Amino acid sequence: MRLIAASVRHRFGTTRSTSRGRSSTLRGPNVTQLDLEGLRANGTKLLGDTSGWRFRFAKTLATKKYAEAGWAPADAVDPHEEHSVSTLVRRSLHSQAALGVDAYLVPGFVPTEGTEDLLPCVASILSTQ
Repeated sequence: MRLIAASVRHRFGTTRSTSRGRSSTLRGPNVTQLDLEGLRANGTKLLGDTSGWRFRFAKTLATKKYAEAGWAPADAVDPHEEHSVSTLVRRSLHSQAALGVDAYLVPGFVPTEGTEDLLPCVASILSTQ
């Protein structure tokens, strides 16, 4: 999971300036609980980006870091299949909750063609419990 930390006063990941302050991206297995505690002690807020949209593509699951993620589906997610979508959304949100993020990023999908209708997919995402 990629963690996005806002108002960082440490030297983690890559830092970029935004109109609302600074943010950093923390990636990979080098991010420890101690790192997160240090960030939180300085008032940093965390978001967790599970890159859910990538799981639409089978090649994503061929990449070790995605295939081994705790929220990774067994097979590519079909955004037109409600059960597949809602399972990914639930697993993504549970993984973010386990980390203790301050706000959630809900996975969604990008059209693969200009005419693809993803409104039913959005309805599935929004109705997931």
